[in-house]
Amino acid sequence: MVVYMAEDFAGAKAERTVMLTDAVVAIAMTLLVLPLVEVAGEAAAVGIGSFVAENLALFISFGVSFLVIFLFWTAHRSVYLGLEQQGTALGLLNLVWLLGIVFLPFPTAIVGHDASTSSTPLYLGTMLLLAVVTAAMTQLSSRRARDEGHRREMGKRAVVWWVSAGVFALCTLISFVNPDLGLYGLLILVVVRGMGVNWVEADAVS
Repeated sequence: MVVYMAEDFAGAKAERTVMLTDAVVAIAMTLLVLPLVEVAGEAAAVGIGSFVAENLALFISFGVSFLVIFLFWTAHRSVYLGLEQQGTALGLLNLVWLLGIVFLPFPTAIVGHDASTSSTPLYLGTMLLLAVVTAAMTQLSSRRARDEGHRREMGKRAVVWWVSAGVFALCTLISFVNPDLGLYGLLILVVVRGMGVNWVEADAVS
């Protein structure tokens, strides 16, 4: 059975994997809003303004996780761009990646209700796992690039993702002591991603 699974991973068409991933990501993004749907009935009783204020943490966790999933999804598509078959290693990494994406709505809902020293590390740790797997997938994709320019671009993208994983790791560690500070630490990613995009695009232009 393990042999057959390995062969399936190695021979799977990249296009099919991308289609599956798109479907999983769409479902995960939809699940993020369920905690807000569950409390939506309160809006009529207290008014929209008071409802938003009382459930601000839920709105923020939804927005952050939605953007994070979108970020991981765009990285995933760049990994499979130009590939015909994914291979065993990339297939196994993709399986872990999908697991992280599907699981993320769960800690998102918990943090939205109570950002504690137990829930926040779980939330940020899930993002850390996704960042590490995305970095590894990008690194692997760079070795199978169609040309030198693409190989160099994917290599740079991998570096940016490893740095991002470092930020997630730092935020996760901090959240064990101070959950709010760990969450605010995610703002560092805005700087990292911005600098990373400029670095990658500068090489593409030149």
